[in-house]
Amino acid sequence: MVVNGGVEFLGKNSLEHLKKQGMSHSQQPHLSTASLVERLIMVATTLLATVRLLQTMPSIKNGYVEGIGSVQLDLALLVVWTWCVYSIRFPNARQEGHRIWGTDVKCYRTEVDDGSFYGALLIPIMSVAKLVDIHKSSKNDSYIEFIQTNTELCILLGCGVILHMFLSKHFTIKKLATIWTIAITSGLSIMIYLILSNFERLPLLKKLPWQYILFSQTFYHVSLYSIAYLFKKSFTFGELAIVAQSITLLAVEAWVVTVNEVFPLYSPVSIRSDSIKFFEYPHPITIFQIALILGMLLIGILLSPFLFRSRYLAQQPMWKAKDPHSFETEKKWTACIIYGGTIIIVLCCLGQWVQMLLKANPYLWIFKFIVDSSTRILLMIYWIAALGISLFLFNYISRTRKHFSLNAKRKYFHALAVAMFIPGYLLDPLFMDLAFSIALSALIYLEYLRYFAVFPVGKQLHLFLSEFVDNRDAGPAILSHIYLLVGCAGCVWLKGNSKIAGLSGILTLGLGDSMASIIGRKYGRRRWHGTSKTFEGTAAFIIFVLLGTAMIDSFLITDQVFTFSQATNATFFDRIAAFGPRLPEDGLEGHLIPLDMIESDNINGCRALEKPFVTPAIVLVERGHCSFIEKVRNMQSSGALAVVVGDPERNGLITMYATGNTSDIQIPSVFVGQKDYSELRSISLISGNPILIMLVKDDLLQWPLLDVIIVVILSPTVVMIFIYVLWRIRQRQLNRQDIAPQQVVCNLPRKIYRQSKRQENDPQECAICLDDYADGDELRIMPCKHEFHVGCIDSWLTTRKKFVSVIFD
Repeated sequence: MVVNGGVEFLGKNSLEHLKKQGMSHSQQPHLSTASLVERLIMVATTLLATVRLLQTMPSIKNGYVEGIGSVQLDLALLVVWTWCVYSIRFPNARQEGHRIWGTDVKCYRTEVDDGSFYGALLIPIMSVAKLVDIHKSSKNDSYIEFIQTNTELCILLGCGVILHMFLSKHFTIKKLATIWTIAITSGLSIMIYLILSNFERLPLLKKLPWQYILFSQTFYHVSLYSIAYLFKKSFTFGELAIVAQSITLLAVEAWVVTVNEVFPLYSPVSIRSDSIKFFEYPHPITIFQIALILGMLLIGILLSPFLFRSRYLAQQPMWKAKDPHSFETEKKWTACIIYGGTIIIVLCCLGQWVQMLLKANPYLWIFKFIVDSSTRILLMIYWIAALGISLFLFNYISRTRKHFSLNAKRKYFHALAVAMFIPGYLLDPLFMDLAFSIALSALIYLEYLRYFAVFPVGKQLHLFLSEFVDNRDAGPAILSHIYLLVGCAGCVWLKGNSKIAGLSGILTLGLGDSMASIIGRKYGRRRWHGTSKTFEGTAAFIIFVLLGTAMIDSFLITDQVFTFSQATNATFFDRIAAFGPRLPEDGLEGHLIPLDMIESDNINGCRALEKPFVTPAIVLVERGHCSFIEKVRNMQSSGALAVVVGDPERNGLITMYATGNTSDIQIPSVFVGQKDYSELRSISLISGNPILIMLVKDDLLQWPLLDVIIVVILSPTVVMIFIYVLWRIRQRQLNRQDIAPQQVVCNLPRKIYRQSKRQENDPQECAICLDDYADGDELRIMPCKHEFHVGCIDSWLTTRKKFVSVIFD
């Protein structure tokens, strides 16, 4: 807890952790392994991804992406190798779970299985799912090759996890410097790549320059060891591997775009063969995402001397300082250097990097991106109001309720995530993508301030976040809130074509997990074998996720197409593209012309018309053969007023996305499913002439929950003023009731700690700050006979509560 601004962490003391598990001090922690059922589920999921990719391949009607069949075999081989390395042990193999080669068991969380299967297979599975999604949407061979290259890289990173699983189990090292273990494992990973490429595996990676492989593998293994040593007990082996792989993918993309921008002619990375395009210029939102997330890591590295100095100063009790005034001054100056250094890095490093890639001022770009849409402004107001009201209510409930369980606290913020994220994603997925990146970078920076006790907010952050600590936060970092955000944001960052898929993380964590926990704890009677989870909780999870999905799916219609002709008047539903302008407020009216009525061999719109439109018209084109953005560009250059893209094979609406710079698109485009596409085309062919249609902007204006959102957005000012007045009144009452008078605290007895006089059952550490007692420390003796550092207990009783709730017996 806190001693005069000094911060320590619940769970840091491994001795206490061993006591809680009933272990003796001489016992080593043991890493458990996954059950057979869990392994079978991961294998089944991997094989399902392989089958889905196999089923998607025939849908490529024009051309063949080189090596696409190889991905299926590579993924199948990866899961077989993972199972074999996981299950087969040589006679001299270790009995403990898997870990990074050369690291100690104490670097990992031990109360759950090592997560090796997830670490090796999860990122490759997600990459294959993205590849399947791209096949179904754009069918642009060059972009598919780019995604496939990343998929092959993910499979190679998965092989790196298998390498560590094998080495940690069969080869023990005790006194080898970390730099050598990094060099050895990186070299072995590159050898694995060379062997696989020699057997015609990973065909697209094989065509890349050697610098790409060297950078990716070296950075990956540096990340693995850095996270293992810096965040001891914060991750399982599998979680650590997933985090390292995610950071590596971001770093590789940042490295590629930077090298291609700085050395476009001379860098080997900029060389692109005719058969492969492994470099796809990222969307501006992706550039900001890379800068925000990797930028926070860069800030931590560059400012590490000052951050560690701040933590050291915070751990020194003020009452021991020879000159308290200079002691406080040094803490403040260190904090100023940290804040000033952050501003300099953001402005001079990150800002300049983004500006180099965007060819525009990043801060003005963000400002214009937000103010160009009234929806985004309203969303920001809604988020600020919802967050402010929720934090106030949480603080009020914590003070007024005697019992506010940890589970209730955590699920409270799960509900807040649902309330904030679902409307944001439905109204503006691209803005939600950016908002998630900003939120994650902010949480990482706040964790710096908390852990290193940076003046003046480190103490308050630690006190607040410590209320949510559980056994998953046994390491130095408190990650529960970051886990929640990343879990909700991950599916959004993948930029899939299905909005339900984009919401799956939010529904799973925010709704399913919360209801499973609440119902399982209250009504659960039958438990799954070997776990604390109940059948009732699992059933609640499945039911509420499916219910939430069904409810949201019924609200996903965003726009409408009205047709007016002598044959029929009808209404069709469509979805606006993620690129290009929005529809006008009063709709867009024009004559619909199926493209094959003009050029029979150009039904997909993959080339511009030989004779542009004399009168602007709304063009109906068929999905397939080229990307969405290419269709719209071709029709725009042909003089079209708008574009309607129809799916000839499947019903259901998807959101059309595009990579790279889309600022040249000046006309709106929408997507319709197979049934509506066929009917629109039939109406046009029956009439023999262009039919008049109107594209009507809806943007969820007929959504049943919109009234509730509007109330929340328009009334936060009145609500906040009312609540603030109540809070001030309540605060005065609490200040009189909950804290102990200074004079009473000062009259409590004291003593000077002597190690030589310590009894066998006397505690060795202060239960508030978790610092060990040292000879000469002044302790305050409570009426209950518990003892604490004078600075710790005096600060607690006079500023927090009359009793101490962190006593460990």
